[in-house]
Amino acid sequence: METKPVKYTEEFVLNELTEMLDNLKKNKEIIFIGELLEDKPYSMQRISEWKEMNDEISETYSRIKDILQTRAAVGGMKKELDASMTKFHLSANYGWKDKSEVDNNVNLNKTSDILKRLNGE
Repeated sequence: METKPVKYTEEFVLNELTEMLDNLKKNKEIIFIGELLEDKPYSMQRISEWKEMNDEISETYSRIKDILQTRAAVGGMKKELDASMTKFHLSANYGWKDKSEVDNNVNLNKTSDILKRLNGE
């Protein structure tokens, strides 16, 4: 039996994300988006694709991600969460970088620019 792919309408998606946002606001213990999806028939990958549907959906998705990012950062700073896991989570899911990693990238870019100038480029 062949199954057809599910077509998610903008109305359905907005309702789902609004429900997730409401659950997130009610339950301050949730710190990872996967916790909001435990009983859902779709994946984190799917909801990240939804953000492209329209501005309202994108804003609701961004709001969810912002709240989760803040909870992880604050939990780590208050030592309520494991520091190593918090660092990994923020790096992997929100693009956070160590200051030393950022400094190294900046220094490499500056060095590259200097070499280009010295070579007359």
